Amino acid sequence: MQSIEYTDQYQVHGCQQFGDKVELEFQAFRLQQFEISGSIIGSRNFRVQYEAVSLNSISSVPFVLTRLSKFKPIERYLPRCIVTSWRDLVNHNLNQLLANSVGAILVLIPSDLDALTPNDRMLFADLERKLGLARTELAVYVSYSSPEANAMLTDIQSSSAVRISAIQRIINSVAANITSTGSPSTNMLTYKPNNIIGRLSSGRRSVPTIAFVAHYDSHAPFPGVAVGADSNGSGIVVLLELVAIFRKFYERVPTRPPFNLVWIVFAWTAAGKHNYQGTRQFIEDLQTENSEDNLELAICVEALGGTGSLYMHASKQPVDGSAADRLLRRLRLLSPNRSVELVTKKINVNQPSSWEHEKFNIKRLPAITLSGLSDHDNPIRKSLLDTVGHLSLDVLERNIRQGGKK
Repeated sequence: MQSIEYTDQYQVHGCQQFGDKVELEFQAFRLQQFEISGSIIGSRNFRVQYEAVSLNSISSVPFVLTRLSKFKPIERYLPRCIVTSWRDLVNHNLNQLLANSVGAILVLIPSDLDALTPNDRMLFADLERKLGLARTELAVYVSYSSPEANAMLTDIQSSSAVRISAIQRIINSVAANITSTGSPSTNMLTYKPNNIIGRLSSGRRSVPTIAFVAHYDSHAPFPGVAVGADSNGSGIVVLLELVAIFRKFYERVPTRPPFNLVWIVFAWTAAGKHNYQGTRQFIEDLQTENSEDNLELAICVEALGGTGSLYMHASKQPVDGSAADRLLRRLRLLSPNRSVELVTKKINVNQPSSWEHEKFNIKRLPAITLSGLSDHDNPIRKSLLDTVGHLSLDVLERNIRQGGKK
């Protein structure tokens, strides 16, 4: 059993000198913090009450004479909050920065991520990947750019560029600082998977069951701003539309298909992308009901709103004539102008599941995943860049139509 601890976002307000003293308040979102299988990922601290300095200032700060007659940076003695733009952070050694003795980091990111150029998207995704793997004692936040936030950053950069004495730096730290408000709960958060299950019955218990499955949650290194439009907002849309389509067939006996359809939307809102705990709970409930022998196929759907090929992910090559094999042939028949590819990947039980269908396969239940992504390691699955602007509504509608014809 894997345990997960997760910490929510906190509001941060910045105080900075702009001629006459003014106070700016803006919302910021904290780097993830969770524990899974005994491994702690993310930022362990939340508190921010430090002098605001620029990123460049950490390599060009005043020195003080210590008792050992060695010159050491004053940064060793004055905790600071580094305020920087994401673009400046890209060119910096992130591991070295996170290991530094600074107190906190505030990163300004674009208010419209869809406006990034393809090259900037690659740079942003690489920075996001590094932050997603970070383990640090620092409090790390992001905030959206705004005229006020940009003015604050400019003023901090100008102030940090001026070489001043150690005493003056201490005085300035009182006048220009970043302070967080709010405090985290001291209680460990325990999440229970809340699955939403809908059923369409043929009226005959002996007929097989087909399950359509989609998890509904989003995740990114900064969970408070994760949208998850494609992974897995598009999967939820596909599922809801298919429910509406098939419901019409099940309303009348002459048009009722010889299958019991089970529609499952899995929910574990804060950490559902960490090993599909909602799916595991549903399978346990299914086996408790002793109905697993009637499950002909579980069709999991994720990230079906992007352009390109359609991929069927499976743990092994489908047996000829099996439900998965028939589904693959049917999809290719319905998509003569689109590539439908089969991708097989063996399950590693010692690692978190790569796709949702693996939870079924581990219990020897037939299942596959349909996705517009060719690889489970695609960073868009846990990225702030997975926005509504990233979707193709035409492709999403086409996938829904194909699903209704299966």
